[in-house]
Amino acid sequence: MDGTTMVEVTVLGPVTLPAADLAELGVHRTAECTLLEATVRDQAALYGLLQRLAALGLELVELRTATPGQRADVEVVVRGPVGALVQEMLRDVGRALPGSLTSYRLRDTDLAGLLAVVSGLREPPSGDDPPPTAPPDPPATPGQRASDAMDVRIAQLRELAALRDQGVLTDAELTEQKAHILGT
Repeated sequence: MDGTTMVEVTVLGPVTLPAADLAELGVHRTAECTLLEATVRDQAALYGLLQRLAALGLELVELRTATPGQRADVEVVVRGPVGALVQEMLRDVGRALPGSLTSYRLRDTDLAGLLAVVSGLREPPSGDDPPPTAPPDPPATPGQRASDAMDVRIAQLRELAALRDQGVLTDAELTEQKAHILGT
C-alpha cells in the first residue's frame, strides 16, 4: 500500500455531484445502498432478519447496533435500492433510507471538506467553538526578503479560498481572515 488510508462513508440521500467532481475530491468509487432500521427482540429475531435479507438476494454491507433509546435496535446497510415490496417482506424493518456508499482514498486532502461537499450541508457554528483562524504568519527573520513573505501570504490566501470553495468557510469568514493575513 502507498501509505494512504481508505475511508468508506455512507451518505443518506442521493449524492448529486458528477462522477468527475467526486474523482477530483479523491473518491475511489460510489455505490447505491439502503440503510434499514430494524427492531429485533432477541438474537433469534436478528438471525431471522439476516436470513430474510440473504433469501431476498440483498447484499449485506454493514450491520451495527443502534444507540440505546433510538427507535430501532439495529441498523443494516445493504447494497442497492430496496423497494416497498421487499420492505414488506422484511417485517422487522421500520424504515428504509436510500443512500450512497462512497470509498475515499485519504491522503493530504481534507476529509471534512469532502463530507461538506457530498452532504451539501454546513454545520451551524456553535457558541462553544472558536471562530476559524488563519494560520499564523511565519516569524520574521532579519534576512527574510519581502517576496518570501508575500509568497507565504499568497499560499495562505489560496488555502482560505479552497476552504471557502469546499463550504468550510463562509464569504464573511473568508473576508475577515483575508484582512487578518494582509494586515488591513
